[in-house]
Amino acid sequence: MLPVGPAIAGREARSRFRRRGGGGCPYVKMRVGSPTVTMPTPLVLLVEDDRDLREAMSELIEAQGVDVRAARDGREGLEMLKSGLRPHAVFLDQCMPRLDGASVLAAMSEDPALAAIPVVWMSGERRTPPPPVTACLPKPFEVSDLRAILATLCRAG
Repeated sequence: MLPVGPAIAGREARSRFRRRGGGGCPYVKMRVGSPTVTMPTPLVLLVEDDRDLREAMSELIEAQGVDVRAARDGREGLEMLKSGLRPHAVFLDQCMPRLDGASVLAAMSEDPALAAIPVVWMSGERRTPPPPVTACLPKPFEVSDLRAILATLCRAG
């Protein structure tokens, strides 16, 4: 159920989007009928060890209206999830230092709260990803493929 607040009047209400909240909990205010509906902004966790690719993907994802938290390797990504981060999806690289994608996926599968988060498997290898991967994003990827995955997994509301 969406929390409903007081109506925003006039011109300001027609196209007003405002980030609210703190501690990594942004919100979007949208006018729907009379009351204002506050919905969480979609969020993904990007776990990628290649700095240039991580930064480029973060920019592409943010351009789609989705917030990004990025981790440099599997261990850092898993720590973020275990500390309470609950993204709409995890974009998970296969090959990383310290903890690879398969190990992160196995750890997520053991925790019911984390097992429910969709995982997008990113790999340059063209073989079947381990279960329970939701989608695959082969490297190199087309931006249109990234957009399609985001549209499917990160619908707000």
